[in-house]
Amino acid sequence: MSYLPRYGRYALVLIIPLVVWLSPALGEKTKWWAKYKLQVDRLGPVVVGMTPEEAAKATGVTFLPDEEPVGEDEISCHYISFPPYSQTHAKPEVSFMILDGRIGRIDVDTNAIPNQQGIRVGDSEEQVKKAYPGRVQESPHPYLDEIGKYLRVEVKPNYWFIFETSEGKVTSFRGGQIEAVQLIEGCQ
Repeated sequence: MSYLPRYGRYALVLIIPLVVWLSPALGEKTKWWAKYKLQVDRLGPVVVGMTPEEAAKATGVTFLPDEEPVGEDEISCHYISFPPYSQTHAKPEVSFMILDGRIGRIDVDTNAIPNQQGIRVGDSEEQVKKAYPGRVQESPHPYLDEIGKYLRVEVKPNYWFIFETSEGKVTSFRGGQIEAVQLIEGCQ
């Protein structure tokens, strides 16, 4: 006994190959950033200082706020990503902090994207220090006490990378304008 009506089985026979055929193309759109390295001021075609509209035009994807900004503070600072947190309820692998209508920093929470020196989530603190000899400034992670650190590197004037670590491993990193990168809890 079949749970699908006769026509439903035929529809599945036609739909499943179509979905399989389209999946790679859809996957490319959702991971448009995976082929790039995070530079201190850009990720591929998305450059710090762009508006969300300019970033969408450069990438061919529509960025949406992770949460709808409300109030003056949230409108002046919020995050966008693709797909947005509000749709997936999963932490975005890449997100963009918007300050006063322009991208101020780019956050990476996946090992799929290295930075310009090849550092990825999961790499050691020592690898960060080797990539930037004599340039890494260490400070305690504000929430992880002894097991975490912030490793800051000024790559060019007014632009930093911050690598967040826990137990000696990079857990996330971000690059962008110093004003944006040094904010600890996103926009706060």
